[in-house]
Amino acid sequence: MKESYCRLVEYKNALISAENYMSHGGDRLVTGPDEELKSSENKLSHSRINLSNMVGIIHSNDKDRMKKITYRATWGNVLIDFKDIATPFVNTEGWEEMKSVYFIFFQDGETIRERLWNICDSFSG
Repeated sequence: MKESYCRLVEYKNALISAENYMSHGGDRLVTGPDEELKSSENKLSHSRINLSNMVGIIHSNDKDRMKKITYRATWGNVLIDFKDIATPFVNTEGWEEMKSVYFIFFQDGETIRERLWNICDSFSG
């Protein structure tokens, strides 16, 4: 029961951080005088490219490892950013853990999406 509660608190923080990031920082991804940025579910569309994104939570000390793995798996074709969560999480054993929210933006494609999904799933622990 406590594990389910901890997982829900993590999801809530991830969603709040994603909303803040997309509303304040997401518009800097595609810029130009005549470019239009449209948001549909988790895809950002433009007349020439389709960008998808993934959002999740990992331990703060895993940020560098995740950057390195995603870079190697996608040949550097991703934009990844992290935001630290200010308040520590208490896990099911009562220990405090510092966590970070990750934001991954990539050009939409089945292969890269599957690779990133597997990487993110391995960090969800």
